[in-house]
Amino acid sequence: MQFVIPASPQLARDISELRARQHGDPMRDKALYDAIGARYVDDVVDGLVLDFLRESRKTSPAMRSLVEKLASLIKSVSHGLVGQAFARLTPEKGASVLEFLDQRLCERAEGPGLGVPIDRATVDGIDRATEAALENRLANDRALLLVTMKTVIDGAIDFHYRRPFAMLELGFLLRKGVDVGYDAIRAGAMSTIERSVAESDEHELADLAAFLSRRVLR
Repeated sequence: MQFVIPASPQLARDISELRARQHGDPMRDKALYDAIGARYVDDVVDGLVLDFLRESRKTSPAMRSLVEKLASLIKSVSHGLVGQAFARLTPEKGASVLEFLDQRLCERAEGPGLGVPIDRATVDGIDRATEAALENRLANDRALLLVTMKTVIDGAIDFHYRRPFAMLELGFLLRKGVDVGYDAIRAGAMSTIERSVAESDEHELADLAAFLSRRVLR
């Protein structure tokens, strides 16, 4: 089972193109690697921060503006990190990148997505929240929704952001940059989740539960 965020069709096409070239010299395809890395980061930030922000009706205009600016900054910094991480591409590293992408890219009826494995307990939490929403009692069990959302988003940020850079064996300064980006994404997502769950009414909570449920690939 997976929790899936949307992936851009261009990212899926670029990964397919990279797969077709995988036996060549990866340095000749550095521009393609850079483009894939940048689009991957953009899709992750959009899927884990901005898409959730759009679902939340309780985010104030000031908070929304702050999170959007933070997301833009994270993307910009991460693009630079990707370029530096791919500065010296060996065939082995190129193969690792492609394997990593293949493990995360998945197809859904709605189009391509980026999946993160989730366990049965997490899926059960999503199902219980959805059931509570259908019975108009989720407002009395906000803790269930809050814990479930935090578990899903926290795991996805680690899986889609921190682990990829860890795989690339970055130097000390680049690792610090990744840590800053990770902390920023996580802080933006968690603060939005906490505020939304605390202040939403029954109908709005149901929308948040539906946001999770729609993204589960069983």
